[in-house]
Amino acid sequence: MIKVQVDELTNDLATLNSAIGDFEPYSDNFAQSAKDSLSGMNSDFISKVKDTLEAMADTKAPELLKKIQEFHEYGLALVETFRETDAKIAENEQLKK
Repeated sequence: MIKVQVDELTNDLATLNSAIGDFEPYSDNFAQSAKDSLSGMNSDFISKVKDTLEAMADTKAPELLKKIQEFHEYGLALVETFRETDAKIAENEQLKK
């Protein structure tokens, strides 16, 4: 018999969801909003920071965010399947008695 720690898996999924929430603002428009906040400032350093932010704008972050959100959703579905299966097994065991 395989024993699955569903509560532990649920806690890990909650931690993952929290991390997704932390990452989300940086995945979409962080570079652009940071660049916008530098407008009006002029110096050699600011132009280098703007160039760096421009290079960061073309990242895989939105795609990564989408994939990790899908992974989280699959994890939640897996937990639900484990719980439903456990309930059915318990019900069948009760019927045998």
